[in-house]
Amino acid sequence: MMRVLVVDDDRLARTGLITLLPWSQFGLKVIGEASNGEKALEFLQAHEVDLLITDLAMPVLSGIDLMRSVRELYPNMFIVVLSYHQDFELVQEALRLGAIDYIAKIQLEKVKLEEVLERITKRIAFELKQRITPSTSAAGSEQSAVELPMEQEEQDKLTNVLLHIEWLKEDAAYRKLLEALKPSRVKLEPLLEARAKLQEKLKPIQTNSANGSASISTLDQLLLEMASLREWFQGEQRLGQYSIEMIEAILKAAHYIREHLGEDLHLDEVAREVGVSRSYFSECFKDITTTSFQSYLRDVRMSYALKLLEETTLPIYAVSQKSGYPNEKYFSKVFRTLFHLLPSEYRAKGIKSSDFDKKALQS
Repeated sequence: MMRVLVVDDDRLARTGLITLLPWSQFGLKVIGEASNGEKALEFLQAHEVDLLITDLAMPVLSGIDLMRSVRELYPNMFIVVLSYHQDFELVQEALRLGAIDYIAKIQLEKVKLEEVLERITKRIAFELKQRITPSTSAAGSEQSAVELPMEQEEQDKLTNVLLHIEWLKEDAAYRKLLEALKPSRVKLEPLLEARAKLQEKLKPIQTNSANGSASISTLDQLLLEMASLREWFQGEQRLGQYSIEMIEAILKAAHYIREHLGEDLHLDEVAREVGVSRSYFSECFKDITTTSFQSYLRDVRMSYALKLLEETTLPIYAVSQKSGYPNEKYFSKVFRTLFHLLPSEYRAKGIKSSDFDKKALQS
């Protein structure tokens, strides 16, 4: 059971939350409650807590100040915030401090309560899978002074770390990764495969397509590219405003869109898939990718349609369906609006998307 602490200065709201939500159904147990941030910190000193659920606007010590203290004292604790819609700026600050989600109080009566906890536990499971784990499990065991080549399991863990974006943002994670990347121990080929996957993963948030495009054949070259990529990531102010978990969720959403292009995708569905509440998914998606969800979905659909028109002889109706437009007439209308050509005309002219003016997709 994950241990939960609920913090809210409104006693009725606090009691209602504790009483009504089906905690045990999702492996959660409320072990305490507090009426403000100061009392919450006192409780945390005496009890082990895995998940903190806190209101933001509270007397004595606000939820934001409580979060700052918890981040410093208990960095691995998961945090969910309680809020009213008018607390939007506070919730944004909470997300930047690492909150994995929020519960809108005025929506609790409108949604199935189990959906709230399902979303939260899904986000927790996602983060746990992404965290760096120690390469050894036996406490107190000593490693030989001679550095032998990595075992396959250890190499796999290392490549998984490279795929996660924590090292791009956190100094400690970057140092730990560099310490593990020693020529005498690692195999380069799996790292290069991971590097290629990372490039693909980061595309939705990269405005400069030249990032990470150089040919790599040595570990030193890979290390130089990693340093360059990290410099780019940290120079993007919009990315620095959000937690690693939120950026990962948006990247996962972008990947989900690309993998399900032929389906009737909606914002609600994708937000639910990555475990983020609808309203904040929309806001964070636009901030992190620099484009709205609907514009991104349209761009990806149209880019895929261009590829199909160039590389296949599929009829237009099939291109339309595979790109996520079951209505061929609507597909042609959108295509013509963007490119000033019908799909059939585009194919007949033999235009290549690599030479085509894709600025239309940004309009």
